[in-house]
Amino acid sequence: MSEQNDAQQPSEGFVTEQNEDPTVMNERVIYMTSMSRDGAEEGGDEASEEGDQAEEESLNEGVIGAYRKKRKSTAKPLIDPDLFDIFSECRGKDPKDVFYRILETCVPATKWLRTYDHKAYLQDDLIAGLTVGIMIVPQSMAYALIAGLPTQYGLYSSIIPIYIYALFGSSRQLAVGPVALVSLLVEAGLRNLGVDEDDEEEYAAYAHTLAFLCGMFQIFLGIFRLGFIIDFLSHAVVSGFTSGAAVTIGLSQLKYLVGYKIEKSSSIYDTLSSAIKGIDDFQVGTFIMGSIWITMLLTFKHLGKTYPKLKMLRALGPLIVSNLVFNLIVVVLSTMIVGFTRWNEQELSGIGLSNAIGSFFGGYPITGSFSRSAVNNETGAKSGVAALVTASMVVFALLLLTEAMYFLPKNALAAIVMSAVLGLIDTDEVAFLWKVSKKDLSTWVISFLGVLFLGVELGIAIAVSLSLVLVIYESARPHTAELGKLPNTTVYRNIRQYEDAATVEGMIILRIDAPIYFANTSYVKEKLRQYEMMASMKPSSTNNLRGQELRFVILEMSPVTSIDSTGLHALKDIVSEYKLRGIGFVLANPNRKVLEALEQAGIMDKIGFNHIFLNVHFAVEACRKSMLQEDEAV
Repeated sequence: MSEQNDAQQPSEGFVTEQNEDPTVMNERVIYMTSMSRDGAEEGGDEASEEGDQAEEESLNEGVIGAYRKKRKSTAKPLIDPDLFDIFSECRGKDPKDVFYRILETCVPATKWLRTYDHKAYLQDDLIAGLTVGIMIVPQSMAYALIAGLPTQYGLYSSIIPIYIYALFGSSRQLAVGPVALVSLLVEAGLRNLGVDEDDEEEYAAYAHTLAFLCGMFQIFLGIFRLGFIIDFLSHAVVSGFTSGAAVTIGLSQLKYLVGYKIEKSSSIYDTLSSAIKGIDDFQVGTFIMGSIWITMLLTFKHLGKTYPKLKMLRALGPLIVSNLVFNLIVVVLSTMIVGFTRWNEQELSGIGLSNAIGSFFGGYPITGSFSRSAVNNETGAKSGVAALVTASMVVFALLLLTEAMYFLPKNALAAIVMSAVLGLIDTDEVAFLWKVSKKDLSTWVISFLGVLFLGVELGIAIAVSLSLVLVIYESARPHTAELGKLPNTTVYRNIRQYEDAATVEGMIILRIDAPIYFANTSYVKEKLRQYEMMASMKPSSTNNLRGQELRFVILEMSPVTSIDSTGLHALKDIVSEYKLRGIGFVLANPNRKVLEALEQAGIMDKIGFNHIFLNVHFAVEACRKSMLQEDEAV
């Protein structure tokens, strides 16, 4: 956690419930801050200072006492009786409203169908659906080749799955269908299973089975709300993996541009070696034609991004290239005839259903497309009608354009793929990471090279493992800070971030910016020892040798949202050790959940409620008063 936490930390903390009204808490903060400021302004009035201290102590004892009273009077059952009551939210409500709510949850399309305004939305949906339909026809054919399937399976995967997603998906802008990265994963997975790509029926059957299994797994994740798992993948890791996969996809289409066979491999080294060995069979005409298509597609994409009025070119590019190819084919065929006679939690469930049901209609695994979703949004998609129009466009193409698409050369499809995946190579992210985080840049490079040299499967394993390692490392090494008092305030902040923050002699004030649990307890204990050692090396401002000794450790608990059993054991050991050494251990602003855990573990008996304070300022003043009394007694 970064040191920005200091700037966001509330100036005064309280023992509060998590659902406490922020307005009420803010009024209390204002009251206490003004009270402390008034006391500071009257610096020379001892009676006023004593009155302020009495008020502070009274307020602190009052809030802590209220917590203890409520804690004893509120007996929580071991198991919440409503936990397994799936109808608890439905009781006492109109049966009609309950029915519609259940229906909208199961079939999200019923929500927008009931309120669909055809006058306001239909035109935008038609335009968006037609535009994406124009894109998806050539793209789905090209992506099928990446998956090792004949082109028609890409079209099959763009009909029923899109219809299903329009009904069961929750996003109105997400455009689902075949995508390059998933197609690559399908090909890599089936190849590693030893499926013969030359046996079209067997290979297609495996692809359909894979789509069904993927769909069922996605439905499982959606039902049990496990979509949060993706949060464990950092952006740098995902970007590196995607960029590496984009290069791999581009190389897989290289054979269609050079005109000779290149052996498929999971390693970039083997692919390039095969390409070099077959260089003698290089076909110049095929390469020139493919290069022209790529140049045109990239030009259309650039113009569409640069000039808003030409944004349709971004969507029409693949279709224009396809039409040009069709026209060339017609010209060539005409010449031949004349010469010889002399042409996308609900999302997981929605996409899962699309995959599972689509597998029975010739589909292979699909997901949401970045490029088509962007076009869908830019062209004004308002509802699932846009997706229905897109799927109908594919049906139209299958019924009426099959013969024409049969003659579409594979180098044109390869050009569509290559122009699409070039946008997946995230060079901007590399430049950004170079400026802001070399650590994240190294993870990007590892993910990228892992995919290129070890293959997609190992690349995924490396990316996921690396993300988990980073998550574990960051949580096991939480940010900690020693706090000091800002001049003329009662605010305590990180002394490294605020140079004017002054530490208090005889005590160290620490903050742990994370929950305390089994993975970071050892680190927390080690940091406490380090801060203690640094405090012991600081010179005393007095001649009293006792003033150099550590008398109190104050732990600011605001960021500690929870503490597990291992953390409780560690904290118990820390308290016991400090007690043996005559050092007081004080907590400032622990939340109710943490306080309850400490009390149930018996730690509060060792610390004592008189060592729990509303904020760091109250804790410091109480500790300072205690040290003065001890010094006077000596």
